Amino acid sequence: MIVLVIVAFCEFRRLKHFDVGQSWLLDDLHTCYEGVMRKLLTLWLDVKYRMQPWSIRSKLDKLQLLLDNLRMPNTTSRRPRRIAIYSSYKASEFKAIVHFGFSAFQTILKSKYYNNFLKFVYAMNIGNGDKTTKDDVSAVELLMNEFVFEFENLYTTRHCSSNIHSMQHAHLSVQYIGPFFTYSTFFFESINRILKSLAHGTIEHSKQLIKNLELFRTSIIHYDSPIYPRLLSNLCEQLLNEKKATVNNTVNLPKQSQLTYHSYTDFLSGIFGLGNITFFDTIYYNNTRYETNIQHSRKTNDSCIMFKQLNSAEMHLGFISAIITVDNNNENIYFLMNKIVIKNMFKIKLLNQTEIFLSNSSVCLIEKDSLVLIRLVDVQQKLVFRFITEKQLHVFKYPNLKESS
Repeated sequence: MIVLVIVAFCEFRRLKHFDVGQSWLLDDLHTCYEGVMRKLLTLWLDVKYRMQPWSIRSKLDKLQLLLDNLRMPNTTSRRPRRIAIYSSYKASEFKAIVHFGFSAFQTILKSKYYNNFLKFVYAMNIGNGDKTTKDDVSAVELLMNEFVFEFENLYTTRHCSSNIHSMQHAHLSVQYIGPFFTYSTFFFESINRILKSLAHGTIEHSKQLIKNLELFRTSIIHYDSPIYPRLLSNLCEQLLNEKKATVNNTVNLPKQSQLTYHSYTDFLSGIFGLGNITFFDTIYYNNTRYETNIQHSRKTNDSCIMFKQLNSAEMHLGFISAIITVDNNNENIYFLMNKIVIKNMFKIKLLNQTEIFLSNSSVCLIEKDSLVLIRLVDVQQKLVFRFITEKQLHVFKYPNLKESS
């Protein structure tokens, strides 16, 4: 593949109030995921660095086994392929490593390299939150500054590329505009793929692309209109593969379960008001798939969720142990949850001894006898998890609901 790069003086520098560090928004797709994360994986896994103290190439198979335990919802855009082919990764695969796969490196990397990596991970998770505060901006600034400072000492200045250096300015984008995802180029890249696929034939591709781009722009304006038909809006969301929450409570129950759930009979029989119970393995609620936590060979898993209980605003984590209907009524559908207990949150200590917690990642324990019945409307979002032992696991929430499944 031939890559063409334009190297020339930046004309924006002629502007009086232009500053290279502060006048550009952070492009998380190219700078952070395809830039910094790719750079780190290259340093750790590339054969030409195998003699360097930071190399983990000899532990590649062990690392892959740890990443194989990562279970993501089937609605996630892309699950990382084998780590050995990281050089062919798409940005969404690097992104999954940053937000969900980082803990797999804890026993693989030497502690000083892992702790440096964590500072980048924490900053990206905090900077991608639903809402960012002044404390979040300060946290991103501290984390990124230490990440870059340590990077130069750990990997030498030779490897401190412009992408690495630009992390020192990441907090400014959060401070002036907001979370990284609000101006991310992921959506634009997705649209480029769609527009490219609409060009047909062997001639006048440029005219076709210009026409399709203008049509797309016009359609977006109409789409945001309050009088735009809801049915057509749903169709557009499916075509664009957008994961927007639907307002109507649509339920689709596949065929009844052929498996046995006898272990939960005693618990369910003790709940007043439950009549004839029917069990299901999967359900589609608002076009989102949920399933029970039955062992299977698939790499995706839709059974780990965050939920709230009736008359309580407190959030809980757990696995869907059973999906039931009462008296064959599709309006009486419940999830039997096996609750997960949060043991502790991920945290990191900075050079000034300040501790920063990662609120969307936690070390959890499964309590087999901790069961609770919830309604469909109590479900908040699906989660990513990775088992460490039979009872202990790492659980990861999506940093923001825009990118949550």
